[in-house]
Amino acid sequence: MSKSPFKFPDSYTKEDKDIFFGRDREIEELYQKVFESKILLVCGVSGTGKSSLIDCGLANKFEDSDWLPILNI
Repeated sequence: MSKSPFKFPDSYTKEDKDIFFGRDREIEELYQKVFESKILLVCGVSGTGKSSLIDCGLANKFEDSDWLPILNI
């Protein structure tokens, strides 16, 4: 039996890129917005995947040397 890809309640990290899926549109939107503004705020209800979207989805659009999230609450 294969291991479940769901990590609830933990968020996905950059290393989980092979099992993180289904947020391509949102990731691309965030990626474009990073270059349009000095500050990017992602907010939403608890448990909706904000941290995973940033820590896995968006982080994997950058090289390790280019990725430094300033604040993750």
